[in-house]
Amino acid sequence: MLEVVQTITEPLLAKLRFHFASGRPTDRIDQPDWLFDTAAKATQENLEAFKVLQPAVEQHGLERVFYLPFKFARAMHAAVQTVLKEHVLPRLAQQVQVHQLACMFVCPVTLWIVPKSYHVATSM
Repeated sequence: MLEVVQTITEPLLAKLRFHFASGRPTDRIDQPDWLFDTAAKATQENLEAFKVLQPAVEQHGLERVFYLPFKFARAMHAAVQTVLKEHVLPRLAQQVQVHQLACMFVCPVTLWIVPKSYHVATSM
């Protein structure tokens, strides 16, 4: 039964990677909600299929171990985590590093430009 979950989840993960990890216009780290919304919509659209298959699990007495809709939702959660971990977070970390480097070089310069009396007044 878990193969069914995997079989349906794999193309959905491929779809998430295509849209959110391939340099397409939808691949924007400033719009993570697009990724989450797409994954939530795909989960909702495919959840009924797992509800239909659940009686087969129950017929074999495995309902206490396998609840297919839950397994599918967990698999989709893992798919989103995969896209985040492999693509979004590394790009975000790179932007943060660039920003920190810029601050290292820009911030001391601003201290030279601002009059000394301002620094004294603000430190009181």
